[in-house]
Amino acid sequence: MAEKAVSQRPSLLDVSRSDDGKIAALVAAGGSSAITEAEKKAIARQKRQEKKLSEPTVNVRVPADLLEQMDELRSKRVGKISRNTWILEAIEDKIELESH
Repeated sequence: MAEKAVSQRPSLLDVSRSDDGKIAALVAAGGSSAITEAEKKAIARQKRQEKKLSEPTVNVRVPADLLEQMDELRSKRVGKISRNTWILEAIEDKIELESH
């Protein structure tokens, strides 16, 4: 039976020498530390506050028959469109119409 050549496993010194440059570059690049749950919650709270300022919530009462008409028109469009988007488009159209 023929013997197969077995390569030697590289020594730790060989591996560490070849990777020194990569390790040094990684350390030099730096990074961010892990954030805590409290910090995650604070960031989420900040994002919610910013959204409230940029997109305030407005509640509107819409009669059922008008809502049905709106839903029928929405269903005829290509793709799926939310009520919110449809209402925003309608408001924009009305503003444009009355601005001229």
